[in-house]
Amino acid sequence: MIHAVVLHHDRAAIIELPKEPVELEMELAAIGIQENPKRIWIQDEDGRPVRIQLFSQSDRENHAAGLFTAGNTLEEVNQCAHLLQSMHEGIADAVEEKLFRYKYAAPQELMDDIRTMTEDLIAVTVDYYCPLKFQMTDEEYGYWYEVDNSYGLANEDALRERLRAEQDRDLNDMAAYFHGSESAKAKILSAVWDVENIGGELYGVIHTKLTGPFSP
Repeated sequence: MIHAVVLHHDRAAIIELPKEPVELEMELAAIGIQENPKRIWIQDEDGRPVRIQLFSQSDRENHAAGLFTAGNTLEEVNQCAHLLQSMHEGIADAVEEKLFRYKYAAPQELMDDIRTMTEDLIAVTVDYYCPLKFQMTDEEYGYWYEVDNSYGLANEDALRERLRAEQDRDLNDMAAYFHGSESAKAKILSAVWDVENIGGELYGVIHTKLTGPFSP
C-alpha cells in the first residue's frame, strides 16, 4: 500500500492507494479537488494549489514510490500500487528483488515488467460460455418483459462496449471476484467478460488465462 499525502491550499488528506477510481475521486473531492487524477501531478513545490508526497510502511512499496517524479500522475501511482498489491505470488519475489536492486528507472518500467511476467505465467487459455436472457422494460408502466435472442444479436457491439466500459471502471480484473477453491483461484491470471455470436445465437463468454488447466 502506498500513502499519498495530498495538500490542497489549507486542506489535507492521507489517501491509501490503491483505490477504486470513484473512491479516489471522492476522497479528493472531500478536500475540494475536482481535478481528474490523470491530471494531478506528483509535485511538492511551495505555491502549488495541489501538492503530493508519497510514502509507505512497506519497503517494497517505498522503493516503488521513489520512482515517481513530477512527470507522473496520481492515477499512475494508483495503478502501480494496484499492480503491486494484486500481482501473482509466482512473480512477487522477482519483482521485489528488482526493486531493491534499483533495476527500474521509472514506474512505467515496473508496471510493464509486472504485466510481462504475468503474461509469461500463462500456460492455457479457456473460454467459458453461458446462455443469455434478455429483458426490456416497458417505458410507460415500468415492468420487465423477456425478449428473444435476436435482440441481443442486434445489439452485440453495444453490449460488448458496455461490458468493456464496466470492467474498465474497475481496477481489478474480473478474476478477483472468483470465490471458488483456493487452488483454482491461484491458477486464474485473468478473466474478461464478453459476448459472442455462435451459430446465430448470442452467448456470454468469459475469456480466462490460467497458469494451468483445472482438474475435472
